[in-house]
Amino acid sequence: SQLPHSSRLPPGSGLFATKCSGCGEKISASEFVMRALESVFHLSCFCCCVCDRQLRKGDEYVLKEGQLLCKMIREGLLPSENDSPID
Repeated sequence: SQLPHSSRLPPGSGLFATKCSGCGEKISASEFVMRALESVFHLSCFCCCVCDRQLRKGDEYVLKEGQLLCKMIREGLLPSENDSPID
């Protein structure tokens, strides 16, 4: 599992038009980003590809084939659609 960190893109990185690994859109050099290994994400795009849960600094996740999986999905902790809600 990885621990994400947020940062701004380094000065001059705008010359190469860094693209978000989540949405594929250009990331402005003034934007805060989340990094996972070689991937860079907009903060809003840094979420689990299965449950769409927003991942934050300190959350554990797995980067599998370029897609983020949160710890809950990876460990099978989220209820399935057939589970009834607990009141």
